[in-house]
Amino acid sequence: ALADSASCRQQLLNVEADIATARSFSQSLTFSSLADDIKSRTLQDLAQLERQREELKASRDQIIHNLIKDDNSWPPIPLSDSQDKELAKHNQLLKDVEHLKVQIDSINLLLRKLD
Repeated sequence: ALADSASCRQQLLNVEADIATARSFSQSLTFSSLADDIKSRTLQDLAQLERQREELKASRDQIIHNLIKDDNSWPPIPLSDSQDKELAKHNQLLKDVEHLKVQIDSINLLLRKLD
């Protein structure tokens, strides 16, 4: 159950990062110069991401409720200093990977426009 909670939390963080990226892109000058069908598709994708975020929030809340109800294993035991530092490194690595994915997506979009 704790693994489900961690997995759901990570999925939620990823979706929220994707939403932030999509919103930023939709407000950029590049977006305004795109064809209407691409703009429409991008806005539909953003709406889908927002729906997915709400579903993940509901799932997370249910998982937390089940943890509390079933075995009182929530909240987890606090991390040691070394575990906390390792977690911070891991989270930074995840952020860096997500940033690279956004950059790759932007480059791919520009390359498709050039074709």
